[in-house]
Amino acid sequence: MLHPFLKYKINIKILISFIFIIIITTNISLLISYWLFKASIEKSITIRLRDSSTVYYNEIKLSEETCLDAASILSKDSTIVDLVSLGDRASLEDIMRNYYRMAVFDIVEIVDIDGSVLIRLHDLEEKGDFKTEQNIIIEGLAGNTVVSYESGKSGIAIRAVAPLKKNGNIIGLLMIGKLFSEKLVEDIKKLTGLDNGIYWKDIKIISTYDGVETIDNNIMEELLENGSVMFEKVISKDKYYVMLKAIYTDDEHYWGAIALFSKEESNTRYLPYVKRTLYFMLMIGFFLSFLAYIILANDINSSLSKIINGINNFNIESNLQVIDIEANDEFKIIAESINNFSEKIFKYNQQIIQMQDDMIKSAKLAVVGQLSAGLAHEIKNPLSSIKMMSQIIKSRYLKGGDGSDEINTVLEEIDRIDKLIKDLLEFSKPKPMNFSYYDINELVLDTVNIYKYNFEKQNITVEYKLADNLPALFIDSEKIRICFINFIVNAIEVMSEDGKLIVSTVLQNDKVAIEFKNNGPAIAKEDIDNIFEPFFTTKRQGTGLGLALSKLIIERHQGTIGVASNDKETSFIVTLPLKNNNI
Repeated sequence: MLHPFLKYKINIKILISFIFIIIITTNISLLISYWLFKASIEKSITIRLRDSSTVYYNEIKLSEETCLDAASILSKDSTIVDLVSLGDRASLEDIMRNYYRMAVFDIVEIVDIDGSVLIRLHDLEEKGDFKTEQNIIIEGLAGNTVVSYESGKSGIAIRAVAPLKKNGNIIGLLMIGKLFSEKLVEDIKKLTGLDNGIYWKDIKIISTYDGVETIDNNIMEELLENGSVMFEKVISKDKYYVMLKAIYTDDEHYWGAIALFSKEESNTRYLPYVKRTLYFMLMIGFFLSFLAYIILANDINSSLSKIINGINNFNIESNLQVIDIEANDEFKIIAESINNFSEKIFKYNQQIIQMQDDMIKSAKLAVVGQLSAGLAHEIKNPLSSIKMMSQIIKSRYLKGGDGSDEINTVLEEIDRIDKLIKDLLEFSKPKPMNFSYYDINELVLDTVNIYKYNFEKQNITVEYKLADNLPALFIDSEKIRICFINFIVNAIEVMSEDGKLIVSTVLQNDKVAIEFKNNGPAIAKEDIDNIFEPFFTTKRQGTGLGLALSKLIIERHQGTIGVASNDKETSFIVTLPLKNNNI
């Protein structure tokens, strides 16, 4: 048996959609986030290596400029120049030692014009060696102030040479320099947090890392072409990101390169944490999405169950609301549509029932009409003869008064039967209507005045509430008068003395309502629905055709007729349209 949340296919589709949305979108988001984070790490590594190499390179260039400036300035010091020209090495050494002790420079030398070292304040045991073969000495003796790099066992040396001149003649050379030894690379490592080293051409001179003794040819070509290069290198199973930046001499020739190494592990150690965090976020998202699904599925189940139960329990004979959904969503719209549809079905069913009743009544009326018409024609001629003979007998043989009352009664009954026959003929075969525009208030007043004597005899008060400025109605005035007479006669018959009849007219949109209200006894509830039926009457001598004929006349005018009755009053209300199609 399916879980309640999977009872309807729409919930299964929603669940599948949730799963696909979570699995696909979140995993894509996870991969993108992880890739972006990893890319940002690689980017930060690149920036860090580039910035560090720039700092490293600038440090070397700053040392180069410092040595060059110092050599240029000190070579013009007159005291130094005089001591060199006098050959006073002791005094000259004391002065130069003061500069050396400042620990700004690692190399302080005075070189004779023959290339021999006169004063050396570092590596004293090598004092007196000859450097005539070195390019920097040759440039200095040629009168140029130059700087150069020198590779050695302990690193590199930046040396600046300036000529010492006396009276325009070169009497020696002043050399100022700085060593880039193991201490420098260690200091750079502390400063940047990166392993670093220095290469002369493609051979490593000094470094804080082991291995990578030479630069590969392919990397060397890229370095010479671009001035810097970044690549990955595996050293002792550890992956490193490497940045090489070229060092150029004063004459723009490639001399060597500085190298910086960043260990991948140190930069990517946060990736597992990031991955765990992203997976944790994924699980939270899955949980929240599933919780949302449960709430949504429960709401859908509730709404669908109400809709299905409402449809299953629909009763065509009931006008009660089928489905009641409180949520303001599409299901409520569906429920309201079903409720409206069921209400329409109920109304259509009532109309069908009414039409069935009307058809039955019409069938009955058709039969009654045929019988009535035939019977009326059969009775009308003999009845005329009887009435004529009764009048002859009265005039010839009952002059003395004997039998006059009896014959008068016969004549009255003949008149009553004659009226009944006329009503039967009118009901069974209505005469053509004779429409014309007529003032309804005038028609009401004329009709009521016919029974003025009857009202005075029974002391009945007549009150008028006629609306002003009513438009003329397109009606058959004589047929409408018959209806009004039926209402008035019925009122007179049911009211006792001191009764009251209220006649009113009122304009209602595109209709005029005419009401005849009397304070006679109420019509029984069980008779209300039948009083307009043919031959239905509660009067001892009634025919039951008066109100039925009135209804027929009003309906032929496309109007309506109704009755309302209670213990205090009874009203007959007729509505006639301002416009009708019976022209």
